[in-house]
Amino acid sequence: MLLHRGIMRSTRQGIELEQTCVEMLMNTLNSFVAATTVLQNGFRLQPGILIRNILETISTVLHLFTNPDDLKDFREGRLQSSKTIPSAKKVLPPFGWHYGFFSQNFAHIGYLHQNIQPLVPYKTFDDALELNISFLRLTVWLLYVTTELVCLEVVDTPRYWQYLGQNEHGKKMYSYNPSEDERKWLAKLLGAIISDEKSQD
Repeated sequence: MLLHRGIMRSTRQGIELEQTCVEMLMNTLNSFVAATTVLQNGFRLQPGILIRNILETISTVLHLFTNPDDLKDFREGRLQSSKTIPSAKKVLPPFGWHYGFFSQNFAHIGYLHQNIQPLVPYKTFDDALELNISFLRLTVWLLYVTTELVCLEVVDTPRYWQYLGQNEHGKKMYSYNPSEDERKWLAKLLGAIISDEKSQD
């Protein structure tokens, strides 16, 4: 719903940066559905590979949203994804640890690739299934937080972002600042994988 409101606003008002970011986030939703689908079909390793791609897209969105002058380079294929990571970590502190984890274990050959991951139906709620569900929870949370930032103009009450005013160029500034209740809710929803301690490593 939020993405649809964002794309309607950006399209109607001709806001190219916002429209680009929203379109990319819509594509990540398709990737999220794909990750969920392959997990449902018994794939243990592949959901993490798709999630790693989602995280790279989120990183690019966060970078472009905070560095709009790079939109032209992105449109022309000159923006290297590695350049976007520091921006994403600065904007959204929990992003850094998770991006590193998925890069190490899914973008590159890691310990999870060392053993055969059987393609068999789940008979019980095993460790691989539980871990992948945690990954999906993390991913949908990161997608929401990023979407909320990009679409703040149509958000009635932000859950994660605090308005700081405008800078000398008239650009609105925000900071990632969830409430204490929100942090407790996150800890319960996502568990240790989203802990602030890990995100600061």
